[in-house]
Amino acid sequence: MSKTWVTAAIACCVMASTHSPARAGVVAEEHAVIDFLQMMKVESRQVTSIEGDKARLEEVVELRTGPSDTPEGESMPRTEIHRFDRGVVYRPIEGARQYREIRFASVATPPDSSRQFAQVASGLGCRWAKVEVVSQDAAGHLQIDATHRCVAGKPSASSCTLGMSYDQWNARTDDLHAQLARYHREYAARTGNGSTDDLFGFFSQFGVPVDPALLDSIRTAAASRGLPLRTHAVLRASPSCFGAGAAQPAGAEAVDASAMPKFVGAMLLAAWVEERKSAAAGAERAEDLGTITTDITAIRAQKFPESQFEVPAGYTKVD
Repeated sequence: MSKTWVTAAIACCVMASTHSPARAGVVAEEHAVIDFLQMMKVESRQVTSIEGDKARLEEVVELRTGPSDTPEGESMPRTEIHRFDRGVVYRPIEGARQYREIRFASVATPPDSSRQFAQVASGLGCRWAKVEVVSQDAAGHLQIDATHRCVAGKPSASSCTLGMSYDQWNARTDDLHAQLARYHREYAARTGNGSTDDLFGFFSQFGVPVDPALLDSIRTAAASRGLPLRTHAVLRASPSCFGAGAAQPAGAEAVDASAMPKFVGAMLLAAWVEERKSAAAGAERAEDLGTITTDITAIRAQKFPESQFEVPAGYTKVD
């Protein structure tokens, strides 16, 4: 989300108050859909309330598996309050009337997959070539296609290919979009976690490492293009890239709830690898692993009471 992939943690119902002065700010509504192997889909609806160096974020996530569009289980809500002026993130836990306080430097970021991709090259006996990038920017529509090949160094070695494509439709340059863009830049600067990292880093939640060289190429090509109104991204890979790393976990009974998406994703990836290897009959071709689409669905000016960006009264701090 831009901000922990997906997500991006986003926010909040604006509450009226007669006891605190209201100030002008902006509210942005965002929608994201992540589709993994056309078998696991995550849909996120987010609201971000921003005023100067403060933001309140609320996100509701639904998980679907298989071809059905019916959500699995209950929706998963999440709220955060970002105080850049204090250098902290507050995470209220409504049912328990508690909250956690986290320094921005400690906010979780997508894992660095560099070591895993070094292991891929070592296991296949190939070497990673330079990333190939093709980009086109016209009328506010940026298109990027990046390919990273691991080239076999000898006849007995194997090769693999990874790829990403990224489309971005840029936002208008009015004041509301400018406020939202400033918030995204500030969050990225404080956490080291930009929107592109979140976008593809979400696949790591499904047990799929994302090539950092491809991430860098997309990040560089999209720099200084402004805040996107809409994005569409595709992650591609040839089956051999994950042949050694797609084994499913030993058993679901040992997996806690937070690790379940990674467990299920690993099973789906293992099945995808076997199916593609059988169908390809030796051909080495990068195929789609999944897609992510994001949209800013609404943006408006809004006035907030000061309490909008504070932990509710009576909440207890926990570690």
